[in-house]
Amino acid sequence: SSGINAEFWTSLQRIGNPYNLCSIKNPKLTPTSEAVVDVAMDQLKEIFKSDSPPRPVMATFRITNEDSKYGYPFYSWKVGVNDREIECAKPIEGRKLYFCHDAWSDYPGWVEGSLRSS
Repeated sequence: SSGINAEFWTSLQRIGNPYNLCSIKNPKLTPTSEAVVDVAMDQLKEIFKSDSPPRPVMATFRITNEDSKYGYPFYSWKVGVNDREIECAKPIEGRKLYFCHDAWSDYPGWVEGSLRSS
């Protein structure tokens, strides 16, 4: 269930130092813990059969539920949109940005969507 998975990641978030290789700081974002990134990297290695996928430059963590100040997230694609044709803004000149999030996937609302977007 999503609740069990959320508790797993929330528990990991409480372990270790914040992870952020990026010099950009934003007070509205909570950096993910090193433990979350380490477990996510282990899962990516297993899923993609790769010994050395690139580590993220930045990873953030946010609790979204009825008790959080953010509430539940909701997003949807316009009918007929092909998610593979979506382009995002380029906020850092000369740098390619890659998003790994279920909102940018063909399986929104689930962790599987995040993995599929990677």
